[in-house]
Amino acid sequence: HVPVAWVALYAPLFSAVTALMYLFTRNERYDVWSLVNARLAMLFGLGVIISGPIWASTEWGTYWVWTDPRLVSFFILLLSLAGYFLVRFLTEDRGRAAVSASLMAFLSAVASILTWYAIRLIQPDVHPGPVLGDMSPKIRLTFWISVLAYHLFFWALLRLSVRQEYLSRLLQKREAEL
Repeated sequence: HVPVAWVALYAPLFSAVTALMYLFTRNERYDVWSLVNARLAMLFGLGVIISGPIWASTEWGTYWVWTDPRLVSFFILLLSLAGYFLVRFLTEDRGRAAVSASLMAFLSAVASILTWYAIRLIQPDVHPGPVLGDMSPKIRLTFWISVLAYHLFFWALLRLSVRQEYLSRLLQKREAEL
């Protein structure tokens, strides 16, 4: 759950950085990277939202606590990512969609940063605090192997998704020419 959340928190930052690069250069390559990072942020964010309540139901006796700032801030992050895709796919002109999505990428990055701070600074009623210092050595090893595995998984998905998006756009251009 935690390693998935880490990826879900930094992927929107990558999306915002490449969106900024797109806004300055109008180079489609940066739009591709922004889109793919936003997709992966949404994927990993959904992983957090699904895995968290499974754990919470056994630990707290409830799936969700709306007063927990960590949960609510992460939910807002997912809503901002959903807004990214709504703006992108409801705007017909590809150039305007990329610009509008770039602005939403910034909002998602802000939501990601606020979530990161909520996790570290706000002590919730039920959500546990940081546990890295309290882990037994065996659990710590398993945790760090999981962190490495999910980061490598993210990197592999990122590379494959970027290639797929380039090919998809190339195919769309070819079809438009015909």
